Amino acid sequence: MSKILLIGVDHTGLSPEKLALLNSCRAVFATRRFTPLLEGYQGAVYPITPQAEALATIRQLLDADNDANLAMLASGDPLFFGIGQTLINTFGKDRLEIHPALSSMQLAFARIKKSWQDAHVISLHGRSNFSKSVLQHKTIFLFTDKINTPAAIARQFQGFITETAGVFLEQNFEVYVLENLGLPDEKLTHGSLAQIADHSFADLNVMIIDACTPPSNKRDCRFGLTEQDIEHSRGLITKDEVRAVVLHKLALPEEGVFWDVGAGSGSISVEAAGICPLLEIYSVERDSAQQQNIAANCRNYCLANIHLVKGQAPEVLAQLPRPDRIFIGGSGGNLPGIITHAAPLLADSGRIVITAVTDATRRTAPELLQANGFSVEISEVRVTRSVYPTDSQSPVQLNPITIITGRSHDR
Repeated sequence: MSKILLIGVDHTGLSPEKLALLNSCRAVFATRRFTPLLEGYQGAVYPITPQAEALATIRQLLDADNDANLAMLASGDPLFFGIGQTLINTFGKDRLEIHPALSSMQLAFARIKKSWQDAHVISLHGRSNFSKSVLQHKTIFLFTDKINTPAAIARQFQGFITETAGVFLEQNFEVYVLENLGLPDEKLTHGSLAQIADHSFADLNVMIIDACTPPSNKRDCRFGLTEQDIEHSRGLITKDEVRAVVLHKLALPEEGVFWDVGAGSGSISVEAAGICPLLEIYSVERDSAQQQNIAANCRNYCLANIHLVKGQAPEVLAQLPRPDRIFIGGSGGNLPGIITHAAPLLADSGRIVITAVTDATRRTAPELLQANGFSVEISEVRVTRSVYPTDSQSPVQLNPITIITGRSHDR
């Protein structure tokens, strides 16, 4: 059976061993950048783009002759954000023989003389944005594109630093942009976010953002903060045991959008951010003191994926992206309006979870959810706290909380 020889190319070009592999193939697929390496090659040369056409041509050549090998030249390590996985998915592992070279990431970190084993890698090719939660990592390596240029990325980081108001400081970050790695006009630019934001760079580049003095993060658990760990006012906080049940009922997705309406101190948002760092969380709160608590909790735990939305629901909900999950901890008497606004926006298989402490909410919330097409489940949580050995303060019985869950998959 013929093979597809997937050959990596780095700044050193092609070794004699790899040239020998090429010369054993009847056709080679390569980008225009690599065609000068094929001088003297006697077989057919095909472009690698458009990719769909290249894959179709490979299929035709394999079907026409099952004994002659084909080759494809790819940059660096073809299995590192390269075409390798596409070829495996299309033709199967048995068809491929892979000969990697140094990846651009290896070469970039070698140039700046920094270790890369803990780097967080992101490819921005074809994306309009990237998750702000990447700021939870000390070192970030970015594959850029013509839209997500180093300057655009630096400006986006600056905007987010301004938005988070103290969670991160711009001077905490240093940036490296490496252009045309391995080529004669290779260039390294090292500077601050502001300096990179004012530059233009060659299309062929990669970017490294390093938090030289990352903000302290006193959170030592993904889930399980106590009421004492979270800034709040006058005891107004979702109690630990109730918070655990609410988060279980929400069944938060790893990525997506979560609205925390009537967020109070933000305890649900803070725990959700720890559980799902890729989730974009919108904490909606009208009270200025509670807004300050949410901001303080974001600073204390370096939470990059919580957005504080100041104002009254449902009015402010119109500015938010479509949600996958919604928690309503406080409605300010506007529960009908909130549910009516949110229900048609909730993604398929989405959930709304509501906590009720009054009989009026216990009665009306299920009716509203059912009227808007949700299947409804009701749980009551009664918490008794005690210590061992028992002291004069225990046991303590907390007020019962009713938790109402609406699921949208039955609509």
